[in-house]
Amino acid sequence: MSIVFGPTLQLHDQIAAVAPIDGCWVGNWDDKATWGCHFQDDATDEQKQAAADVIAAFDPYAYSASQQLSDDDRAILRAAEIVRARHGL
Repeated sequence: MSIVFGPTLQLHDQIAAVAPIDGCWVGNWDDKATWGCHFQDDATDEQKQAAADVIAAFDPYAYSASQQLSDDDRAILRAAEIVRARHGL
């Protein structure tokens, strides 16, 4: 289980809008060759290409300050991390 937020969540949502995925990852923000996603079995080649196009066009540095996490959101994420750690998730 992963908790995704910020630009990674934005990327995930944009890819999920064009292809069925289970998740996405970013290895190095400055090297899109390290980015990718896990497609669901029913993803078509066209959907996979659409996802690749989203990655190619995505600008993580365009993530606006208005999209930053609130203090409440950060507290919720921290609580989730504690639960995950305690239960080995």
